Amino acid sequence: MELHRTLSSSALVGASLAIALTSSGSLHAQNCGVGTNYCTATPNSTGQPASLAVVGSAVGGPGGALSLGASSVPNTAGLFFHGANAVQIPFGAGLRCVGGSIQRTPVTIASGGASSWTLPTDAFAPGSTRRFQYWFRDPSGGAGGSNFSDAVAVTFTGGGCDHMGLNVVTPTSASAGSILQASGAGLGDDPEDLCVMLVNGNERALSRATAANSTSMSLRVDVIPAAMTSGQVMVMRGDGDSGVPTGLPSDISLPVPAWTWSGDELNASALSSTSVTLSPTFPLGPCQYYWGTVGSDGALRVTLPGGSTCPPGATITMQLDASYRTGAGQFDKVSFDYAASYQSSITLNPCECAQRICAVYQQAFFQQKGLFLPCTTSTNGPCDTNPEVTLTFISPNFTSWVSGSVYVRICP
Repeated sequence: MELHRTLSSSALVGASLAIALTSSGSLHAQNCGVGTNYCTATPNSTGQPASLAVVGSAVGGPGGALSLGASSVPNTAGLFFHGANAVQIPFGAGLRCVGGSIQRTPVTIASGGASSWTLPTDAFAPGSTRRFQYWFRDPSGGAGGSNFSDAVAVTFTGGGCDHMGLNVVTPTSASAGSILQASGAGLGDDPEDLCVMLVNGNERALSRATAANSTSMSLRVDVIPAAMTSGQVMVMRGDGDSGVPTGLPSDISLPVPAWTWSGDELNASALSSTSVTLSPTFPLGPCQYYWGTVGSDGALRVTLPGGSTCPPGATITMQLDASYRTGAGQFDKVSFDYAASYQSSITLNPCECAQRICAVYQQAFFQQKGLFLPCTTSTNGPCDTNPEVTLTFISPNFTSWVSGSVYVRICP
């Protein structure tokens, strides 16, 4: 429905909300100027044409936000609106330059010759283009009593801002557990919203951001695949969250939160310019180490060998970093990173150890995603014979994982 048929000047007051919008600023917007201005605005009662600027994230889907700002406008009521098409229709004293599937924000009152609004990018699919404009009352500005700013066209992507990525990474060598420092742009200030990994072809060494500001970040390297000797750092912006699972077995203490992340498919333009040499060797000591990756069948498994135990007072450390597809161009990543203390005087056999690991996996996923996922075990003999046990972690889409790894360490 065309804007000039549905919105009269009087309709500026109490205009309805067509999509979920917010001005709370609770979303983490990337500080990137986005979009292309088009359509020339006509001068209004300020003596200048109104100008529209769009700043924020051009990443479609959850976790991003756009800030719309109109300048050189009278201090009157107005609203921002967006649509699918570019048009050029005279209306009031100006030109409406946006049409097709129009959505509107609530009315704002300009102050100091400017007006602004922030909206999330949840409703904008990667690959789509939306066009934004500001419409305002201007009773002293000529015919029709209203006018428009120029317009801005924004094409939403499946990755961060074009320049979002990392430049210098130090040091240039790392092993599991190493802390790296990196500089870049558009990183934001919440490390939980950053998904970080080292990439070399199809190999992935999934990692965790531990600190971030707009131009630098710290990251910890987690599990490194045995055949991966180097990689470039990739960073993606999304929506991250942490929480401590509940309902675990009474003999397991889990002080470190689980972490999950939602975002977009891998974007090669986000690779760092620096390559890091990797050492996949595990640290030595009186511990048992078990490691597995997503196989060619999309399954994520780890095997506890026959004879392995969880002794009384043992610390069971598990790092699970894996991604799964949620739709075209979209994936979620889940990372459990914890050191669970087994608090009992009974030595656990491999089957019992596997049950504790599965319980934490299930509860952590339920806490974060609201999904209760199976974690299956298989053995090559009866549990009282201390057999080999293979754990299979079922993906949240109940089909397969895209990539990932799991690392288990049991220390007395």
